[in-house]
Amino acid sequence: MYRTVALLILVCETGLFLSGQYHDATSIAIVIAYCQILRTACSFAPVSEIVFALLYTIVAATPLGSDVMFGFFGMYAVCIEWLVRSWYLPSIAFFVSSQVLAALTQSDGLKTSVISFLVGTVIIIVSAYSIRNHRSQMARVTSQAQADVDAAHKASDQLRQDLAVLLHDSTAKDLSRIALISRDLQSEYPDEPLLAQLADIASSASRRVRPLILNLTIQPHADTLTTIIAHAQQMLATRSITLDVDIPDMLDALISPQSQQCRIAGLVVREGATNILKYAPRGSAASLDIVDDGIALCITLSNTVSDNVQEGMTGGFGLRHLDEQVAAIDGTLSHMNLDGNWIVYATIPHERTADAITPTTN
Repeated sequence: MYRTVALLILVCETGLFLSGQYHDATSIAIVIAYCQILRTACSFAPVSEIVFALLYTIVAATPLGSDVMFGFFGMYAVCIEWLVRSWYLPSIAFFVSSQVLAALTQSDGLKTSVISFLVGTVIIIVSAYSIRNHRSQMARVTSQAQADVDAAHKASDQLRQDLAVLLHDSTAKDLSRIALISRDLQSEYPDEPLLAQLADIASSASRRVRPLILNLTIQPHADTLTTIIAHAQQMLATRSITLDVDIPDMLDALISPQSQQCRIAGLVVREGATNILKYAPRGSAASLDIVDDGIALCITLSNTVSDNVQEGMTGGFGLRHLDEQVAAIDGTLSHMNLDGNWIVYATIPHERTADAITPTTN
């Protein structure tokens, strides 16, 4: 706005100069000063605005105020901008003082001065209201546009999360189960080559699915931890594997399903159950123990390892990726093969103390 007003003043005063209204060097210098200050007001507000207000007030107190006729455009612009910013007192003081000084030093008469004051007041108030309303609308439009962009990003992220959960919790696990069942049937029907081919195809497909899962944002649905454990028991029951569970009473009351702790603990249980499904003998028993020591959840998964482990079958995140997830919240994850028993031990710190816990090796 200031650059437009500066150009308007320059054009109008140039027209007066060319028409021979005045040739005073001081007036020309004042016009140039007005225009230059207004141009810089775009980048150096409010300093340039204050400098212009002081210069305009000083000029208005002298006879030169009547020579520079169109300087009031700049005064209007500054007053309008200050009203838009809710700087009411500076705007009123600048406008009133400049009008009073102009009335005292110029010979336009009281009636002309009053009309000029009233017209200027109306112009400034209406213009300030219009500009403020326009800027408010633009701010609302910008805010709504940003909200729409954020909603689109959120929807995209949710779609990726849902796809990752679908791949992990259904497709990848189903492929792993097909491979495992095919291997079991192959031992019962060794003369059937199609079973071996089916197992190889399922294992290969499972390996191709895993990179897709790892490249997507994994955010499982907000199931309670007991629900996740129940799903793990149901999954293991497909191979007649019994999961013995020892967990605290009211576990779901201690851990909110929406918490980071529940999400990571759920990942540990899911991945642990997937590994048990892959590596434990059919009809065997496994155990899951969860202890809350007041600082963290301590999760222990244990199962016997089959003598006929089929390498290359994968159905979940993998322990390496799981370790990254646990370490991200200052938890710990360790695993070992102890006398034919595969043991996974994880500590998932409570969110209120996660920052104070230092990871240790178990």
